[in-house]
Amino acid sequence: MDADCSVVKQMIFWGATGQAKVLRECMKGSGIELVALFDNNENLPSPFVDIPLYYGATGFEEWIKNRDSSDSLGFLETGAEVNWSLTDEGAFDVLTKQSRGVVIKKMHISKLGYLISKIEYYDSEGRALAVAELNNYKEIAEGFFVPASIKIIAYNQDDGGEPLGITLNLKTIKPKEFNEKQKRLFELPPKQGFDHILRNKSGKWIEESQ
Repeated sequence: MDADCSVVKQMIFWGATGQAKVLRECMKGSGIELVALFDNNENLPSPFVDIPLYYGATGFEEWIKNRDSSDSLGFLETGAEVNWSLTDEGAFDVLTKQSRGVVIKKMHISKLGYLISKIEYYDSEGRALAVAELNNYKEIAEGFFVPASIKIIAYNQDDGGEPLGITLNLKTIKPKEFNEKQKRLFELPPKQGFDHILRNKSGKWIEESQ
């Protein structure tokens, strides 16, 4: 929020998916009124029949220009809500990732051995970006499998050009043995002795306690 809840009378949300429903429910009894929703996805309907939904920066500018209330206004960004779902599609289980109601990734998992056979990537508008097909898995360690054949197709959605494809065939796959010095490269340094320790979580730097 941009202001103290003790003086905020009206609230707007940037993000109009499931998280907005939860946040509005939490606002009940606070005396704060949700007056508008904003989202970049123009295919997304408002989750509330009584709250209008505006799209993008243009929608926000138009709304704020025509706002006739002088009440203090709070602003809350719900974030790009990400949902995962798992569906049974015959010989495959398909794990689907959605952001703001748009499919951005699909993982096809073969029920035979339960290994990933294909990964599909989409942009924020749901257009295909790339497909990776993984085949000929080799077990290089107990319970650890690596695809020996990887086919990647990338789509050019900007100018409609022909897809680009490449196939990687891995002839020699074996686990790497690390000596003690090499293993230390993967160890986190001790926390003592630093004024601040920051860890990146979901694209944001969060300070950790020591």
